Amino acid sequence: MNTKSGKGYALAMAIIFVIILTAAGLGLYYSVEHLTGEIRIQETGYARGYYAAIAGLRYASILLRNPDDLTFVANVYTVNGTELLPVGSPPAIGFFHDIGVDPADLAITIRRIVRWGKPTGKYKVSAAYTY
Repeated sequence: MNTKSGKGYALAMAIIFVIILTAAGLGLYYSVEHLTGEIRIQETGYARGYYAAIAGLRYASILLRNPDDLTFVANVYTVNGTELLPVGSPPAIGFFHDIGVDPADLAITIRRIVRWGKPTGKYKVSAAYTY
């Protein structure tokens, strides 16, 4: 039996085995890294939507301190984010700009609750963030 060729064969098989394990480990690592990156981006969107909606609800609650100043159309008022600005201020410094949200993505509405054709003095506020 030739022992010299057997030792070389074992070394070559060990190197190939290590290369295969390394490639499999790197592939697994990068697939997990990619998946966690996608989850992180998705969770960031959820968090941004949550905080934008909460900010919108707080903004609407400030507006409801003086509901007589709001112009309701069919008992619905759509918040545009510039209600609290001094007259003549540019809209770019309004509420939506301050929280870093595109106004088209955040819909805030204040609905006046009406019973038997008369306002009850109560309001329903909703905020929805689309991303």
